[in-house]
Amino acid sequence: MCGKLIQLSLASYGVSVRRAGGLPPASFRFRLAADTLALSYGYCCLHHQGLSPLRQRSCRAHHIATDGNFVASIVVTAANKADAEPLPEVLKQCEANAMKPEQVVGDSAYCIWPTKESMALDGIELIAKVPSEARVDGRYPKSMFDIDTLAGVVRCPEGSKARFDPAVIESRKGAVVCFSDCAACPSRTECTRAKVGRTISVHPYEPEMAAERKKQDTAEFKEFYAQRSDGERVKGHMTRHGARNARHIGIFKVWCQETLEALNFNIKAFARLSAATTG
Repeated sequence: MCGKLIQLSLASYGVSVRRAGGLPPASFRFRLAADTLALSYGYCCLHHQGLSPLRQRSCRAHHIATDGNFVASIVVTAANKADAEPLPEVLKQCEANAMKPEQVVGDSAYCIWPTKESMALDGIELIAKVPSEARVDGRYPKSMFDIDTLAGVVRCPEGSKARFDPAVIESRKGAVVCFSDCAACPSRTECTRAKVGRTISVHPYEPEMAAERKKQDTAEFKEFYAQRSDGERVKGHMTRHGARNARHIGIFKVWCQETLEALNFNIKAFARLSAATTG
């Protein structure tokens, strides 16, 4: 029954998986969801009349969950590491276990364009939402400005233009554009309160971000991205088993704890799958 259970749980993956002797090879399609847990450890200090436990963030656990709701890899880092920074190491662990994914789905913290490019060269598509644009006090957001990266021109909603060197896009440096004629603009109060005029930051990957935002507005993308909730569910299950509370100080000790909690979660996931398939 265990062999049948494993076969059913992996039936949608697309990588070659080693089987026991005598069983035919099989290939599966594979999608992963990346997420991060912030952990803290407790210590006691003298507070008023007695010892009170305090909590301090110590590290972060970066994990990958399959579309079958199983934890496939865990990397623990210091708390000041960005979410997307350990992603190559997490994927390396998956590939070592013959589980190279076709797609990795994450939140906006994973939307790092150099990482997306390097993963694309390795044949892995990183799907992460572009961070939402800032809108201060209801004023004109950046999306209302027309940015022509080929001509190096930014046009405001009232038709004023500001220029920048298009070479900053090719060199991936970015630029900050300042409008100098905002003083006489009838929409100034709706756009900016700055004395020098409105400034617009041109991202080093501005064309790619603009295209990605248009793609994310489609119904197809929203329906697909909603599947990332499975990864959030995995994180919620692990949190209920103490995954946010480090019992020991030290990256390796915390990694051991997180690995045991992931193992506990995977065993329960197999049990749930068994109940669903056998009735």
